[in-house]
Amino acid sequence: VQRKGAVRLKAVAEFILRTAVLFSFFFVIVTVIRFLCLRKREVDRKRERVLRFFLAFVCTLLALTLLPRITWGSGGVQVIWGEGHGSVILLPFRTMRAAVQSVVIGKKATPFLINIVGNIIMLLPIGFCVPYLWHTSGKTTVALGAAFSLAIELCQLATPRHSDVDDLILNTLGVFLGFLLFLHKKRTNKYIGDDKYGKKTI
Repeated sequence: VQRKGAVRLKAVAEFILRTAVLFSFFFVIVTVIRFLCLRKREVDRKRERVLRFFLAFVCTLLALTLLPRITWGSGGVQVIWGEGHGSVILLPFRTMRAAVQSVVIGKKATPFLINIVGNIIMLLPIGFCVPYLWHTSGKTTVALGAAFSLAIELCQLATPRHSDVDDLILNTLGVFLGFLLFLHKKRTNKYIGDDKYGKKTI
C-alpha cells in the first residue's frame, strides 16, 4: 500500500513539474511574440501581464489534455497518452462519488485531489482572466468555460485518453469559482473592471 501511495505521489510530482516546464516554455514564447507585435505601441502593462499569463495557460492546458507525454528511459523513447484507454463515462457524479469513497472508505486522498480538486482548479483561471480581459458577464464567462471544457472532452474522443462528464461538471464549477474570485478582486481593486482599462492594447 505504501509503495502504491509513493508511486501516486511521484506521478503527481512529475505532473506538476511537467506543467511548470510547459507553462514556462509557452510564457516565454507568448512574451516574445507579444513584444515583437507591440514594441512600438503603448500598452497597459498590468493587462498585458494577465493576457500573457492567460495565453500561456491555454497553450499549457491544451498540451496537457490533448497531446501525449513523451518520456526517455532505458527502453528508449516512450509515448504515453494516459490511463483512459479511450473510455467514455457519461453517467454524472460516478467519478466524483468514487473519489469521495476513496477518501472516506479507503483513506486515499490522491484520487480525490486529482479527479475533483484538480479538475476544479484546471479551468479556474478562465473564470478570472476572461472577465478581467474582456469584461464578460458571469453567464457568458461560465458558458465560455463550459464550452471550452466540452471541446476538450470531445477532442479527447479522438485519442486514447479518458473522457468523463464529471470533468465537464467540475471544470465548469472551477470557472464559476474563478469568476467569483474576479468579482471579489474587482470590489477590492478599483482598476479591475474600469471602463478605461485595456483600451491601449490590441
